[in-house]
Amino acid sequence: EPTTEAPTTEPVEPTTVAPTTVEPTTVAPTTVAPTTKKSTSDSATKDSSNSSNGTVKTGSASMAVIILLVLVSATAAIYFARRRDKE
Repeated sequence: EPTTEAPTTEPVEPTTVAPTTVEPTTVAPTTVAPTTKKSTSDSATKDSSNSSNGTVKTGSASMAVIILLVLVSATAAIYFARRRDKE
């Protein structure tokens, strides 16, 4: 037949460690001279072969004019068609 024994625990003394303090160190401030080299330049360099100077190409304005004419003519057609139906 099984027997059950109560677990035995021995008291353990807690160990304590004394806190240590570190003296703050003083570091002399240092200054760094700023660099004068720019990461980007506003002007084109002489070795660049294109004349775009970093601008974005926008394309021709003829397509915008065609779309504008189509929109104006469609608006005029609808306006006059509704005006004629009311009379």
